Amino acid sequence: MGWWGDGECECAGNARQQRVALQLTVGDGYCVCGGTNPMRYLSLMCVLMTIPVMGAEPVKPAAKAPLDPRPEKPVVKQGEDRTLTLLAVDATVNGAKAKLEKKGENPMNIGYWTNDQDTVTWRATLTAGGKFDVDLEYSLAPNSKGAEIAIEFGKGQKVAVPLEAGKSFLDFRTATVGQVELPAGELTVTVRPVKKPGLAVMDLRQIVLKPVK
Repeated sequence: MGWWGDGECECAGNARQQRVALQLTVGDGYCVCGGTNPMRYLSLMCVLMTIPVMGAEPVKPAAKAPLDPRPEKPVVKQGEDRTLTLLAVDATVNGAKAKLEKKGENPMNIGYWTNDQDTVTWRATLTAGGKFDVDLEYSLAPNSKGAEIAIEFGKGQKVAVPLEAGKSFLDFRTATVGQVELPAGELTVTVRPVKKPGLAVMDLRQIVLKPVK
């Protein structure tokens, strides 16, 4: 019997290992420590032990920036005719269930609104203030009859809206639900559920503020 000293195994791939090999029999054999091709060795078997190499630093994976599940939406600006159109696609959904969806070729809407703690907000700016009619485009199925929301304009004003059920959630309608007077400047509009006796709050497509002439 004889011992070989420490070294790096040539057939162990890229991993750095130290080899302690014991010569069992003098003759032809195969290396069993990870090589893919038969090799002629003086030993019948290689016994490998992975031993940490002193001074070697482990390679750490590069840190990845966390994904923002709620990317910031653009500020909605007033049109030349002083109309402010708040589309579902420009809204920020705050909650666990409600989310943006698309039904066939129809415009995007906020659906799956089954949690009455979820809210929807827009950031907007008015270049010209004044009185505005508030138009709401939405749908509500019979299984959600009796739902009610509040549309909040900043911290000072809000419009209570009892919603009317249609034939299905595909049956969208536009209704003038109130009137507000707003100053020029930055504005946050929030839709907040008030009552949800059925399955969902509603499907919301858009809110449009039209200047009163």
